Amino acid sequence: MLYIIGGTSRSGKTILAERLSVEMKTPYLSLDWIMIGFRNGIPEYGIHDKLFPDEIAERLWSFLKAIL
Repeated sequence: MLYIIGGTSRSGKTILAERLSVEMKTPYLSLDWIMIGFRNGIPEYGIHDKLFPDEIAERLWSFLKAIL
């Protein structure tokens, strides 16, 4: 099963994901980690933490859509 948790900055997404992960004994993956992977591993994609959240989402969407 796949759960996607969304929300604004500082709304508690990570806390909720961590709690669900423990309760359901499943791993979770933060989009921040994926963004950092692009920043450090494939910088030519131009995905980094200095972009506005909507820019990051737009640049990551095709990759995430393929994974999901």
